[in-house]
Amino acid sequence: MENAQDFVDNYKNILKIDTFSLNAEAVVMKNMLQLKGHEINIDNIMQHIKKEYYPNLYKLLQISRILPVSSSSCERSFSAMRRIKTWLRATMIQDRFSNLSVIHIENEIVKNKITAEKVLCKFPRSMFL
Repeated sequence: MENAQDFVDNYKNILKIDTFSLNAEAVVMKNMLQLKGHEINIDNIMQHIKKEYYPNLYKLLQISRILPVSSSSCERSFSAMRRIKTWLRATMIQDRFSNLSVIHIENEIVKNKITAEKVLCKFPRSMFL
């Protein structure tokens, strides 16, 4: 519970969260889940939460779901950056570098969306632009 309070203290001013309302929303959500016989975890809360009824709790849970748990994702990004931007490609423009970085780092997401055929069809046209 102390970790949750630290999390709230860090983000309450940025997200403009009222801690009194947040506590009330958390109690109501907990009681609702218990009455329905659901386990109290973030997945069940996210399934039942309504942004209109629980605005403070909704904001906080959205932030908690996107923040990395450790620094490994940051380290992975820097490792990818070193692989992508070698000294031979140091003249690469920032926009292209950013796009290549996203493709490399989030390869699971883009694996089915980008095919070799799509790249090969677009590549000859971009050479003349």
